[in-house]
Amino acid sequence: MDKVNYLMRAIMTRKYFPLFITLCLMACSSLAVWGLLSNNSMIIERPGLVMRRNAATNQEKVADLVEGDTINIIGQKNGWLHVRKEDLSEGWIPQWLLENNKLNNDQEIAIKTLMSSDLLAEATYRSNHLIEVPLGTYLLINYESNGWVQVTYEGKVGYLKADVGEIINESDMPQETYERLESQEQENTDGPSVTVGATVKVKSFDSPLYAEPSTSAETIYTVPVETTLVYLETVTNDAGQEFYFVQDGEGRQGYLDTTYVSKSDYSTDHLNSPKVSSLKEAKVLIDPGHGGEDPGATAYDNGSYEKEHTLATALKVKEKLEAAGATVTLTRESDQWVELSDRAKLANDQDVDVFLSLHYDSSPGAGLHGVTTYYYHDADQTMANSVNNQLATLEINNNGVHFGNYQVLRENHQPALLLELGYVSETTDLKFIRSDAYHEQVANAIVNGLNAYFENN
Repeated sequence: MDKVNYLMRAIMTRKYFPLFITLCLMACSSLAVWGLLSNNSMIIERPGLVMRRNAATNQEKVADLVEGDTINIIGQKNGWLHVRKEDLSEGWIPQWLLENNKLNNDQEIAIKTLMSSDLLAEATYRSNHLIEVPLGTYLLINYESNGWVQVTYEGKVGYLKADVGEIINESDMPQETYERLESQEQENTDGPSVTVGATVKVKSFDSPLYAEPSTSAETIYTVPVETTLVYLETVTNDAGQEFYFVQDGEGRQGYLDTTYVSKSDYSTDHLNSPKVSSLKEAKVLIDPGHGGEDPGATAYDNGSYEKEHTLATALKVKEKLEAAGATVTLTRESDQWVELSDRAKLANDQDVDVFLSLHYDSSPGAGLHGVTTYYYHDADQTMANSVNNQLATLEINNNGVHFGNYQVLRENHQPALLLELGYVSETTDLKFIRSDAYHEQVANAIVNGLNAYFENN
């Protein structure tokens, strides 16, 4: 009893009473919304709600929701509701906005921390800790996604779990604090940054940080793999090579070759887990690389082009996947060119469960041969491993799973892989590549790999 009295006295102190009241209000609001969700539908009773394409406040608006609209609840995850309107349009709305009538909308929001928390380099507890954010700190929110908020604190861009604080309107912050944070944000955007709050992460290999956007420029230092840096802008040099201009935690700026580097905002709206549980339910889009005026790699004996082999393989993969019950489409069915951006857009527009881009590699150097499986979004590595495990059963050499900064993967919101299925520049590989039996073996391996992926996820 003494312990209970002590606890009650502590709660009623000036230090803890505001936090106690806030938590009670949040709990009551959550129970009210939970009651609505249990009926699988609800009537919108407040203004300021926007249905977004994915569960993030920086995503495209699908529709405005007005008071009196009836929506059906078809899913729920990480503080967001997947909803469908009466006109059958679908999207996501933040549950925390439904629970807090004080918020005007999902934009121009801030957070007041209710406990001291580590600012993380990425939206995962496994990420590097950047700096500790004290209890009672006000921070402007760049965006909220799947239960995480991206903020800037002490010049560092990072992520906090949304439930470590109270989300409020920017205008509800103390005026002096709001003006100071706005001033700091303006200072940050006066430089070369064009994507506020984005970060880049070195993948696969340690990468040189160059003083200029060129691989022949002076190296400032070598950035270790898995290091996260602040993105400033994208630069393409006269030779057509693309670089990210970045800044590290010590304030040093330089250029990273984009080949083995990911950029955080490309994965903001990426689907992180499969929507279906079997290949029979899946929609698959196969992308035969190159085509039309773009032949791709030329065989070492000049006897064939990559575009011919990718289409032949794609048709066989389509046949095998359809036999397994999947619904399959192709980005091209003949010798025609399709823009890279359009290939990713097809996957996004069709809301496919799997996107596979098929290619055959080439190298001027000797000794490079075999199959390589590439992914861009971290969430796709599981599928990459599953498919590559089956490709490893082929007679041809297997180079394993690697990160790849390819446009058809980078701009894809759906689970996506790029498969390099052999080197046309290598004599042994080319014998396989020109064999109908090899195309069939590849198709069987892909079917088995996707089957295992869906069954285990």
